[in-house]
Amino acid sequence: MLCRDRVALVPLEPDHADALYDAGRDPKIFEFWSVPMKTREDFHEFVRVALANRDKLGDVPWVVFDKEQKRIVGSTRLFDVQPHNRNAEIGHTWYDSAVWRSKVNTECKYLILKQCFEEWDMLRVQLKTCSRNQRSQDAMARLGATREGVLRDHVIIHDGYVRSSVYFSILAREWPEVKKRLEGFLAR
Repeated sequence: MLCRDRVALVPLEPDHADALYDAGRDPKIFEFWSVPMKTREDFHEFVRVALANRDKLGDVPWVVFDKEQKRIVGSTRLFDVQPHNRNAEIGHTWYDSAVWRSKVNTECKYLILKQCFEEWDMLRVQLKTCSRNQRSQDAMARLGATREGVLRDHVIIHDGYVRSSVYFSILAREWPEVKKRLEGFLAR
């Protein structure tokens, strides 16, 4: 478990699916996702796949527990973990729209990045989002991640739209400055 003032990142368990369903009821949350996230069964499948990928691929999935609201408000994951290359990707991240524009995302990313760079000695952590998802792109840039480019016609999302993915990254040599930036945001 990774903890800070507002959030705790708790390792994902099968019994979290119903709480995630409750947190993910706003359809705007999953507008750009490749899989549908509408029914209770969709959330159970989301958890099943995340845990299977943990066991098979070494993904690290968490639920986001908001200490202020005393409830699970979303999920995030470290995946495509490549120990030999010392890099990974943060993704599959979503939050209840009630915590958008709060410190929740900043704290989550701070905790994961700190773990990656300070404990696991990673060289690179990347993030990606749909080219139409300006809110996520703005959030990644605000964290201090560098926009690297666009992977065109990358993923077909649940409604058939062919999505291009915008990639961002943070490198180990950039972490001290990014850390300082995030700690500044969190001190407000």
